[in-house]
Amino acid sequence: MVNKAIVGILVLIVLTSLGVGVLIGTQLGGGDATAVPDTDSSDGSATGGGGDATTSTATASNETATAVESTETATATATPVQTTVPAREFDSEAIEREVLAAINEKRTEREIETFRNDTTTWQRLRTMVRSHSQAMAQERSVTFSAGGNSSSDRYENAGLYGRCQYQDPETGDIIRPTNKFQAVGSTVAGQAYQEGGQRRFNGNESQVATALVENWFDSSTYRPSLVNRGVELLAVGVTVTDDGRVYAATAICE
Repeated sequence: MVNKAIVGILVLIVLTSLGVGVLIGTQLGGGDATAVPDTDSSDGSATGGGGDATTSTATASNETATAVESTETATATATPVQTTVPAREFDSEAIEREVLAAINEKRTEREIETFRNDTTTWQRLRTMVRSHSQAMAQERSVTFSAGGNSSSDRYENAGLYGRCQYQDPETGDIIRPTNKFQAVGSTVAGQAYQEGGQRRFNGNESQVATALVENWFDSSTYRPSLVNRGVELLAVGVTVTDDGRVYAATAICE
């Protein structure tokens, strides 16, 4: 009886052990195979989050590419600002013509007859003032006495002293050549420069001429000869140096 009871207990223990083992195995192995993924969690973090990151990266890349493309386009189409023009590209004779034209325009505005430039005397007068402008360029100085000559000397040496005197239309006096017969000036061609506290740039012959004429008409020293009603001729001489300095002189004659 006792033996049967012991055997029964052993059998019960074995069965109990087997049951516990099966239960543990089910919990450890079978749980992973049958578990249902948390769909909400996956979509919201791995898939959804990953999708957003990819989109953001692509958008940022597109914006960068667009910005680079825009910069390249702007660089390619931008018009460069020219800051220098070689002095050799300026024609001194063209500047002379532009100066005379600008002065005549201002005379017309004042209802004064324009200066002529079609006589032999005018040609001699032009030779005289060209020599004057060259002397100023050599001395790097704007002066009536360039080359050691006054205006009176200059007219005398050119054989024009008696020819160029005139009668003042208001007083009737005979006016003989002096410094008052001339205007002298200087500016810069093809380079930026400061004048009157402003940045200026003369990029062609017309702009050079305008700068000279405007300065003369702003001057009480030079303007009277340029609007003189008693003379018919005015010649202009211009010299442009290798570094872009422009020296100019004018002279009037009856």
